[in-house]
Amino acid sequence: MKRKLAFTGAVTAGLIMLTSGSAWAGTNIVNVYTTDYRSGGAGSFVANGDLTQVCDAQEDGFAAVAYLRRSTGPLWKTVVAGGYGTCKSESINIPEGEKLTLTICLRRDGKDSYCRTKGGGVA
Repeated sequence: MKRKLAFTGAVTAGLIMLTSGSAWAGTNIVNVYTTDYRSGGAGSFVANGDLTQVCDAQEDGFAAVAYLRRSTGPLWKTVVAGGYGTCKSESINIPEGEKLTLTICLRRDGKDSYCRTKGGGVA
């Protein structure tokens, strides 16, 4: 149990450290956690570098997946981290001023669950 709590804390700290950038609705970053009881997935978007990151924070058989979208449009980027303790980051060139949403889910057998979305940000 202590190991899982320590890992979850490390994931959160890693997301914060990786997210020192430019602007999401007046801030540098957005962090999103899945809706399950212990937040098995965590993700972030960093405006400086247009970086999307997702981490799988629990040994539960789910992968963590991040979806970056235009607020009123199509999907731009999907990033998947499969396996307890893994994180994955990807960048995509997004025009300045673009409104975005970031959704983090847990995925098993091709089905997403425990999803949470934050939006209204600007790259």
